This record gives sequence, C-alpha cells and structure tokens, in this order.
Amino acid sequence: MHANANALMGHGVGAHATLTRPDRRVLVAVLMGLLVATSLAYVATHQDSIAFGSNPGPGPTASGRDALLWPFSRDSIWNLPIGANARYVWAGIRHATAMAYFTDADVLVLEPSAPSTTVYTSYDDWGGGDRCSAQGPALFTVPIPSGFVVPGSHQGSPDGNTPNAATAILASDGHTLIQTQPFARCVAGNSPTSHYMFGSEDLYGTGETGSHGGSGLSALGGTVRLGELVPGGAIRHSMKLNIDSANFYPGLGGYRWPAWKSDAGGAGYSGSIPEVRMGSLLAVRTDFSIASLESEPGKIVARSFMDYGAYIVDTSGWSIYNFVTERSPKGAVQDEFQNVWGYSLNTGVGANGWARDLDKIFTNLYVVDSWDAGVWNTVSASAGSLGVGGGVPHVAWAPDFGTSDTTPPEILSTLSGTAGSGNWYLSSVGVTVSATDAGSGVASTQIRKDGGAWGPYTAPITVSGEGSHTVEYYAKDAAGNTAPTKSRTFSIDTVAPVTGISIAGTPAPGGGYLSPVSITLSSSDLTSGVTATQYRVDSGAWRSYAGPVPLAGNGTHILETFGSDAAGNREATRSQSLTLKGAAWIPPLSTMSAAGTSGTNGWYVTPVTVTLHATSGSTATISYSIDNGPWTTYSNPFKFQEGRHFLAHQASDSGGYGPAKSETIIVDWTAPTLAPSSGNPVIRPDTSLVWIGSDALSGIVRYEVSVDGSAFRAIGTEPQLAGPWTVGSHSVSVKAVDGAGNVGTKTIPFRVDANAPAAPAPTPAPAPPAPAFPIPNPLTILRSGNLYYILTFIALTVTSLLVRLLRKGREARRERARSRDPDRTSSDSGWAEPSEELDDDSDLPM
Repeated sequence: MHANANALMGHGVGAHATLTRPDRRVLVAVLMGLLVATSLAYVATHQDSIAFGSNPGPGPTASGRDALLWPFSRDSIWNLPIGANARYVWAGIRHATAMAYFTDADVLVLEPSAPSTTVYTSYDDWGGGDRCSAQGPALFTVPIPSGFVVPGSHQGSPDGNTPNAATAILASDGHTLIQTQPFARCVAGNSPTSHYMFGSEDLYGTGETGSHGGSGLSALGGTVRLGELVPGGAIRHSMKLNIDSANFYPGLGGYRWPAWKSDAGGAGYSGSIPEVRMGSLLAVRTDFSIASLESEPGKIVARSFMDYGAYIVDTSGWSIYNFVTERSPKGAVQDEFQNVWGYSLNTGVGANGWARDLDKIFTNLYVVDSWDAGVWNTVSASAGSLGVGGGVPHVAWAPDFGTSDTTPPEILSTLSGTAGSGNWYLSSVGVTVSATDAGSGVASTQIRKDGGAWGPYTAPITVSGEGSHTVEYYAKDAAGNTAPTKSRTFSIDTVAPVTGISIAGTPAPGGGYLSPVSITLSSSDLTSGVTATQYRVDSGAWRSYAGPVPLAGNGTHILETFGSDAAGNREATRSQSLTLKGAAWIPPLSTMSAAGTSGTNGWYVTPVTVTLHATSGSTATISYSIDNGPWTTYSNPFKFQEGRHFLAHQASDSGGYGPAKSETIIVDWTAPTLAPSSGNPVIRPDTSLVWIGSDALSGIVRYEVSVDGSAFRAIGTEPQLAGPWTVGSHSVSVKAVDGAGNVGTKTIPFRVDANAPAAPAPTPAPAPPAPAFPIPNPLTILRSGNLYYILTFIALTVTSLLVRLLRKGREARRERARSRDPDRTSSDSGWAEPSEELDDDSDLPM
C-alpha cells in the first residue's frame, strides 16, 4: 500500500517541488481545509449509520475515590488506561547490567493540616554538599510534619548517595501542589531545604507537570503508592520510569509530549529508536504472558504496564530498572515491600524471581506511539469510552472523586465442586472470593486454608484432601478499611465405601455349596462413615442389609451389593455368583394376573388391575417395582393407566428368594385424532386430498375411507387419498385405526376446482449482500452509496498530497541546514559519560 501511495504522490505533486515556502503553506492550508470539509460531509451524511463497538466493561465498584490516595482527574495522563487501538512501537530497552532494580523514591507530603514549615534554599544539588543547611533565602512555606526526615546527599539515603528527591507537597488549602527538587531534611525539627521550584498543580486537576527535572513531569502522578505493591494489591494508574539514558533517542530535543523538556536537550542520550524519548509512554502488549512471571509483585507491576503503561520521567545515570515509589510521612514503599514479601525491592541482576520478572518486563516494553496532546483531547472528551491511543480502554476509567471512606469492603465466597449430602463434597472444592467496596474500592484480598499462611487472593483456590477444611478470607479497601475475617467450613469425601461378602455354608462336592447358606455383608468407610448397605438376589428387589441373609434353592444365584456413606458416595455394585446343590427347599414363585378389556396386539383398552400371587402361600412375601422405580412390598392389587409399563416382581420366604420375573403391560384407550390439512380444502382434479392423523401410544396401523357415502375401504397408512376427482363439492369420511383397535373418525368436506392454484414451492430468503468495503470493528458502516465512494476518494487523495508536501518541506529544511554547516555530523552530540549517581538535572532552572 505504501509503495502505491508513493507512486501516486510522485505523479500527482511532482510539479509542486519548486513552490516557494509561502506558496506551499497556502496550498497546505487549502488541502487541509478540503480534508476537514470532506470528513465533516461524510459524518453528516452517515451520522445515523455510524455505530461504535462494545462499551467498556463495568466501572470499578468504587463510587468515589480519595484524591490523597488516588489523585488527579479521571482524564489525567496518570489515570487513563490504554485503549484497544493503541499503536505499539518496539522500545528496545537494554538489559540492566548494574542492578535489576534500585529505588528512587519521590517525596510526597500530603498532610495539609501539618505544622506550617518554611523551606529554604540549598545549592548543594548533586555535588559534594549534603543539602542539610540553608544557603539562601526562603523558597516557600508549606505544611510538613515536624518529625518527617528526608536524608540529603551523602547521608545514607536508601535512594542513593545523591537522591533525586523530586517532591510534591500539598498546601493547606487541600488543592495546591507545591513541587520542588532536590528536597532534604536531615534532622527532625530542622528547616528543610531544596533548590528548584516548579509550577504548581491542583490535586484535583490533570496534574501533568512537576519537579522531575529530566522531563518536567509530576512528582505525585505515576508514583507507586503504599498499599499498591502488596499481596492482592493493584496499581490502578500509569507509573514513572527512571532508566538509563543509553535507551533515549538524542534527536527531536530528546523529549516528546507530555514531557516539555529533557536533560540538556537530549545531550548524553545515546539510544537509536526515535520513539523512545523523555516523556514516552512504555507498555507491554496485551499478548505478554503475565502468568509466566515467577513473583507476585512482578505480576502486579506487569498488569499495570499492560493496562496503563509508564512514562519516562528521568534518567538514572547507570544501568538499572526503576519505577518511582512513594516516600512520605506514612512510610516508604521500599520498607513495605520488604515487610510483606520477605525480600528487598532493590535486587541484583538475576538474583531471584523478582529480578528475573523485571528483566522480562522491561525488555518486552513498547512505546505507545499513537499518543499526543491532540489524541488526549479526543480521549478526554469521550468521558470514559476511549483509552490512551484510542479504542475501548483495557479497564474502566478511574471513578469520580468521593467523600471520605470509612466503610470496609463487603466480601462473599462461593464453593464449587460435586456436592454430596449435607456439608459434604465428593470432589475437590473450588473457593471463589469476591469483594466489593462502594467507597474507595478494594485494594487487596487475603485468603488462607486450614490455618496456614495468609496470601493474596488473585484467583479461585482449590482445596483437596479427605476430611474437614476451613477457608478464611478478608479484604482491605484503598482507604485502609479492613473487613472482618470470614470463613467457610466444609468436608470432602471422595472415596466410596467398600463392602465385603462372607458366605457360611457346607461346601458341595465339585464346587459350590450345599443349600442353604448364610451370607454376611460388611461395609466400611474411612471418612464420613457407612450409612446403608443394599443387596439383591437374582436381579430381584433391592433390600437394606440388617443381618445375615439366607439363600437356598438349587442352581446358580447372583448376589449383588453396594454400600453408601454419609457424604453421598455410592459404591459401585459388587456381584458374586453362588452355586447351590442338594436343596430340599423349593423357592417361592410369584405370578401376576391382569384384569382389563383387551384390545388388539396385546394392548388393553381400559385401566388394568394387577394382582400378584406367591406359590408358598401366606408365608411368602412379594416385592415389586413399576417402571424401574423403587421396590415395594406387595399388599393389595394396583392399577395401570394408559401407557407402556414394566413390572418386576419377586417372592421370598424364610428359606430364601425365588427368581425375579418381569412383565410388560401396555394400555391405550384413546382413539386416533384426525384433521384436514387446511380449513376449507380446494384442490385440483389431479391432486390428492391430504389430512393429518396422530396417535400417541399404539400408533395408527391403517386408514379406511368412504367417498361421498360409498362403502369404507382400507388404503394403508398414508394420510392421503389420490384422485382423479370430478369438479364440484365432495366429502370423504376417514377412519383411523390404532394398534390397540381404537378407531377415530372424521368427515372432511372439500371442493374440486380445475382452476385451483397449485401449491407454490417455498422460496428461500435472499442472502444479504456483502458490504462493498469491509469496515473493521468497532466502527461499522451500515449503508453505502456513490457519495460514500466520492468522499472516500477525495479524503485519500488529499491525505496523499499533504504527506508529499510535508515531506518536500522537511527535505528543503534539511538541505538549508547542511548548506549552513557542511561539517556537521550526527556524532557531534556533545555526549558525556553519565555519572554513577542519580544526577539527571543539568538543565534545571537556576
């Protein structure tokens, strides 16, 4: 496509290569006006047929947020999630060689009711001084707790020997952010110092700018806060990066929006990718495998890189990875990290899973290149439907600001698995926990099982193992409220009982036993315990085992048995064959007699009364089962209604069990139904008369017809009578006979007309035409026409002309530059080896 576009432009605008600069400006303005007019005309003519794709997912559960914990407006660059249409360009971040991570905290003092404190000037900066004493006039007066200490240079700061100490302080009005660098207060109670002041921002505004000297970006926005990089935590905003300047492109001033400056205009930068400059937004793409990471904090950081990204705000001065974290009167993320994870935030290259995760994340970063002030204006105006770079946002926008949150989260759990009886499960159990918070939003959820260690809840957990289990869980919101611990207790039994069979009797010569024998059953279950043992003989009735079972009668008998436990497990049926010989005992036999009106083909056409008898007289017991249902002891005759029925029965006496028998009883007393195929049939002389017949049970076995009062004659099972017919009115009487002998009758009047229309063949619905131009989601164009093609052609042509003219102008400027300085080369960049300290502010205002 690009080659074709270039060829078109070469033919179309080659004559303009000699235009003067004013001529080109006029022509560009005209063409841009034409492009805008074309776009507006297109939208105006298609405004009712333009639809956007799916809306972003539901917003966070928080109905409001605390600006002290989650600052700046919803459309702030620090809060906007990345959109589905973002264009990614490979960033090529180099592997860190000095440290996998070294902390560089931003100082945050967000306590507007703290004592009013004057900050004085110190010129020590990043040299040999310690920043501990005032060397110049007062800079400003702001609220700072008297005991808050920030070590200066060479004072053992955890942020390095000469920390950047970019600082944001909230004024007493609760809105104004005073930003400065490098801040220090070496001793509690002493006057703090700093050097450079930057423009103020509003805590509730967009908050772009601030005291990061390398970029001019915020000291508060993008800072990883306390409570975010903890078990179950989340970083719901973009981050800030201080990384080696060897990654940054020196051209184009060394920066891009939203940064408004760079270190010495990019001097000292040595990267080769133009998109990677101060202010670039870096992110991992959505196909990055977060699940493959080794550490939980690595997954939290990677998720923020995927959903929000991170802006380059400063140079580190050495080969490390760094995202900026909080140091405030409430504590430091560096200390919190050590406490909750058990290892240091700072880590050597490849030292542990955390270090390896950082290397995998940073070396898989891309620049979100479709992001500038113009795109931000469009996204900002979308009120949540667009994300950074355009398209549906990966996650919902930040909620609106709300009132102070003092209510803990609500937390619920659900269990999944194969449920048994009561509180038992017959399989491993999945535990899903869901927490919601209507205020500041859920920050983390913790879970543990069977009294073990607490850990972050990130996905449903699986509990296995026989016996009782307890799962406990709680949640904490972003305002610091903790919900009371809840628990779920349940038991697991996945093993069915085992039943043993013991036979007591006299062995017979040649095998088997001399009749009778006594059978003892014993079931065992190690977890929930046996609740019942069932048995049956020769496929007869199932009975509950209560004691030894007698078995007599010559021949081979089949004993079946199974056990059930309290959890609901049922043992697979066990079967044992027994051969008995020499029996004097005669097994009882059960028989059935049925009373009802017989039809044809074995069917009854009235209700059937069934009586069961046993050959052993009053000492015998008969059990029976209807339609494979439960077995019941027979006492009185019972009836069968319409339908197909299966009856099993078995007799037994004190000596044992007789053979099980089965019977089939079929009952149908409902006559077939008949109806004409249409209300008032009108047919042609050569057309068949068609009707509809149905019978739910025994089925229609034949039709008989009488035409205009003639004798009935059988015609088979097809519900139609063929012509030819004479023109005029007729009637046909139809009899439908079912398999049981029931007869249904219907007289169908109809008329024969030589001009009656033939039934038309069904015509399939036409398929919708394919669109002339495929339009990808989320934008769908629902109509097209000549105007659409004309406008599209104009827009493409004008765009091509603009690109060609702008390229010509840029080449002309380069040629003039070369003519003024013919000895200039790309290597004359003034680059100097960066120091090993975090010294990146050579162009700060003096």
